[in-house]
Amino acid sequence: MMMMMLMLLMMMMMMLMMLMKLMKLMKLMMMMMMMMMMMMMMMMMMVMVMVMVMVMVMVMVMVMVMVMVMVMVMVMVMVMVMVMVMVMVMVMVMVMCYNPGAEGRGSIVAVTLSHGIVTQR
Repeated sequence: MMMMMLMLLMMMMMMLMMLMKLMKLMKLMMMMMMMMMMMMMMMMMMVMVMVMVMVMVMVMVMVMVMVMVMVMVMVMVMVMVMVMVMVMVMVMVMVMCYNPGAEGRGSIVAVTLSHGIVTQR
């Protein structure tokens, strides 16, 4: 009976020791886990920062492209205006030079031109 009790005690002690060891291990594991968590957090932060930077760069590029497009549109509008002005000038010259016979129609330039042609004849 005494032997049994001793055995049980020994077993209990062993169990306690094991538990202590396990606790120590668990503590270590917890520390490791904490470290891992910290590392993961850091990594996540880094990734987030990287993503933010990427997004910023993308936005910058988009803005640059938008500005480029705006400039292109401006240039196109300028060219269109220039062409319109050229066409207007051409039409003006045509109207000024156009004079079918009578002096009433057309402008002074046309009249003088026709007069000069007539006198040269």
